[in-house]
Amino acid sequence: MQLIKLSVKLIMSIAIFIAGILTPASLQQNEQPIVAEYETEPLKAPFKHKICELVEHWKIEISEDEQFASFVDAKWDVKALGPGSKSFLVVFYEQQDDTEVAIGYLIIHSTESGALKIGEYGKGLFDSLEIQMESPLLAIYHQPFEAVYRSTEEEIVDLFTNETYPLQIDQVNQSSNHINTISHEHNQLFDDAHFNYGIHIAYFSPYEKLPWLTSSSINDQLIDDRSIETEIELQNELYYRVKSWNNSISTVFSVTSLHKWNDNYFVVGIQLDDEQTIRYIPFDTLLKFGQFYSS
Repeated sequence: MQLIKLSVKLIMSIAIFIAGILTPASLQQNEQPIVAEYETEPLKAPFKHKICELVEHWKIEISEDEQFASFVDAKWDVKALGPGSKSFLVVFYEQQDDTEVAIGYLIIHSTESGALKIGEYGKGLFDSLEIQMESPLLAIYHQPFEAVYRSTEEEIVDLFTNETYPLQIDQVNQSSNHINTISHEHNQLFDDAHFNYGIHIAYFSPYEKLPWLTSSSINDQLIDDRSIETEIELQNELYYRVKSWNNSISTVFSVTSLHKWNDNYFVVGIQLDDEQTIRYIPFDTLLKFGQFYSS
């Protein structure tokens, strides 16, 4: 009996040792991440310093749009996403009474060359991001519409909406079969990116009309003959629909804003049925993962 107890203790010790080795930094790229199984590693000082410099630059650029003015003086924190994703979550905080409240975010991607670029950003009270920043566990970010974490109740929760999904862990460890990893080749939101201007239209609910049920996608027209910038300048109501997790989740957004960067790079503002929160995602990324519709 004593021998059995010793063997069990030995096995447990080996397991703990292995778990300590399998941190995000030591995972190989071809290994599949396991959502919320790995603890966050502190960022190394030189790399964190680089991120700090870029975030300070980017938040000033973004704040040229008045709706992001609070970013200028906002405190912020950064956390790795992954494991092995080479992406990072930055959350901005504002002091409200005696509490710091999350008011916006940045997603940063590291390219193969080591350059850092903005993957997306947003404004609003994203409670789910605040929860994730306080958790010692990692979220999974495959792409803007396949980003989740595991709650304390063992549920799979969307990183941005805090909506619980009817998914199993093995389903979210890999991105959808029809989706490749995000390409950063055309992304121009690099370290010295500069903000030109923003265009806004009045908020409307993504369920105000249902063109994705009655009309065809206008993705080809936006690429070939119609500019997304012109559509928003003319105050036309566009809708964006994306199917994620191998078509098991369908989400519809209203298109209410556009940011122009570097004189010719567009980032589109999309909103759920919530006027207070908005996500800005590069136009080329949106074309890749979903469909635009006109009312």
